Amino acid sequence: MPSKKKEYKGKNIDEAIAAACADLKASQEELDIEVVSAGSAGIFGLCKKKAAIQACRKVLCHAKPDTNLQEEGRSASQPRRHTKSNKDQSRPKSSPKREVTFPKPEGDTSRPPSPATLNEIKELLGTILRLMDLPSEVSISASGNKVTAHIIAENNAPEIIGRDGSTLDALQYLLRKIITQRFPEKINLNLDAGTYREDREKELAALALEMANKVKATGKSQIISALNPAERRIVHVTLQDDASIRSSSIGEGLFKKVKISLPGQSRKRPSSHGRGRSLAAEDSSAS
Repeated sequence: MPSKKKEYKGKNIDEAIAAACADLKASQEELDIEVVSAGSAGIFGLCKKKAAIQACRKVLCHAKPDTNLQEEGRSASQPRRHTKSNKDQSRPKSSPKREVTFPKPEGDTSRPPSPATLNEIKELLGTILRLMDLPSEVSISASGNKVTAHIIAENNAPEIIGRDGSTLDALQYLLRKIITQRFPEKINLNLDAGTYREDREKELAALALEMANKVKATGKSQIISALNPAERRIVHVTLQDDASIRSSSIGEGLFKKVKISLPGQSRKRPSSHGRGRSLAAEDSSAS
């Protein structure tokens, strides 16, 4: 009988495959792998699910039943057929490398989302808020493929927004991930609560100008603490027309600090503040 596949789990598919390779003492190319679950990061780190695969050696998975075992069931009166010698028997052919792939949504990715899709996004956000024990009214609008989901929250606004918008940004990130997996349309989602985004933009623009004036007065560079791409873009756009000041994003990852300095203070980067325009575009595309 063919060998039964064994299940392996890990934080992600790669880790699960590595566990299978170690247990079966084989390389990935020698294994027949079936993805059971890609896993889930959960909501804000809760209800995480591990990725799961089923795997076995290809030769064992596809091996033919043993001839001797088949012939044991023959009656004594039936003549036993002669088998070919080992030299004549063909060697088991190795199966071609099996790639682990995931289905991609099909459809026109350029068309705007349908009313049904918008309604499903609205219901999805409402469900997440209820699970957070922060039930709130949600409105949704679209302009082309740009969708804005607005949480109308009065009593729950501080909890939904979080410190410096951290909870709101996490909700937005989660929704974008779900939308990418669930819908074929290319949707650019932005999430807002109350007037937070507008107020935050004004706050960052004022902070950028304040820091720029401080740099001009003291000659010392100023650093704005880590911001997400959309927030960094606000700072760069605010200062991009001031030739006496330059701004640059520093650090790694999604959240980076913004350095405001005089032209020529850093030799590692071009001294022209014209980079502010390209940085704004870069951060906009990453948001």
